[in-house]
Amino acid sequence: MPSFTTDGPGIPIEVLQMLEDGELVFFCGVGVSTPAGPPLFGELVSAIHKCIHEGMRELEKQAFQNGEHDRVLTLLERRVDAFQV
Repeated sequence: MPSFTTDGPGIPIEVLQMLEDGELVFFCGVGVSTPAGPPLFGELVSAIHKCIHEGMRELEKQAFQNGEHDRVLTLLERRVDAFQV
C-alpha cells in the first residue's frame, strides 16, 4: 500500500483514486496545524487579552477553564471595542 511519507500510514489505492478524481474531502481536527507553528485557540485567546491590555474577568476565566474559548472572546467583545478583539 502506498504512503505519502516514508514512515506514514498506508493509503488504499481507492482513496488515492478519489483524490486524483477530485472526490476526496479531508476533515481535519483541532490542532492539525500546530506543528506549523500557529497557537492553539486557548493560546490565541490569552494573547488577545494580553495584546489589548485586558485581563480576564471572572466569567471569562470560568469559560476559559471550561475550554469555551469562543465564549471568552464573545464576553470580551461585549465589554471592549469589538474591533480591538
